[in-house]
Amino acid sequence: MRRAALWMILGLLVGCATPVNVEATHDPSADFAGLRTYAWMAPADSGDPRINEERIASLVPPIVDQQMAAKGYRRIESGQPDFRLRYYVLLQVTRTMTNASREFGQDSDQIWTSDYAPRLDAREMYEPYGREYETGQLVLEVHDPKTGEPIWRGFAWTEIDPNNSESKSKSTILRAIEKLLKKFPPD
Repeated sequence: MRRAALWMILGLLVGCATPVNVEATHDPSADFAGLRTYAWMAPADSGDPRINEERIASLVPPIVDQQMAAKGYRRIESGQPDFRLRYYVLLQVTRTMTNASREFGQDSDQIWTSDYAPRLDAREMYEPYGREYETGQLVLEVHDPKTGEPIWRGFAWTEIDPNNSESKSKSTILRAIEKLLKKFPPD
């Protein structure tokens, strides 16, 4: 069970078939121009037993550190940083519901009838179709070290594929963090 949860989290940001969605928001009054150094805050504990916090901690910060260094930011272990980083991971069940037509290509307002076929009510022509799947979300926050308040927050999420290999999952997490950090600092 724990191993399956690990693979689900490693598959947090799955590959080719399912796109990784990314959004970011920020405090418009924050000044990002002078930010150069950062330190990590303790990660938020999800409290979700399906999430292997230790494994996530071994993946996310090193990938973020690499990407931040490529952008010219420097991680410090002591002293006052210009900003602090924090991440957390969430899992949620997503449900979708659509109506699938029993008559391919038929418009619900123009149902074919003849004198020999009874007219069907449009509600009878459509059957509900539901799908349930798990969505994984990685949230990365930039905090002002003086106030402790977040000044930037980025979200990356996708459908989880528990069948992904560890290397594919790690590669996808790398791509997702790259995509996420393209939005930092904000324009």
